[in-house]
Amino acid sequence: MSAMDIIFGWDAIADVIDDHLYTQFAQKVALDKRMQDWMKSVNPHALENILAKLLEAISRGMWQEGKELEDELKQEYLDIEGDIEELTEQRE
Repeated sequence: MSAMDIIFGWDAIADVIDDHLYTQFAQKVALDKRMQDWMKSVNPHALENILAKLLEAISRGMWQEGKELEDELKQEYLDIEGDIEELTEQRE
């Protein structure tokens, strides 16, 4: 379970997470290139999970975010999904 799972769970149940916390988490973890590179090398599935939860928070109305950041998250999600697919194919 990642920090994003915990944040998302608390917000889904109790509506206690402010939008700016989602934004900071997205910028400092999911969209930071240095952090992305590290996560991709250590556990790309964790990055995929974080991006998925952030996008789900937007889609469920738990996080009100601008279209530009949402689009960036969607693109990063597609990129990591492709990276994971490529890694899986290499292992087969």
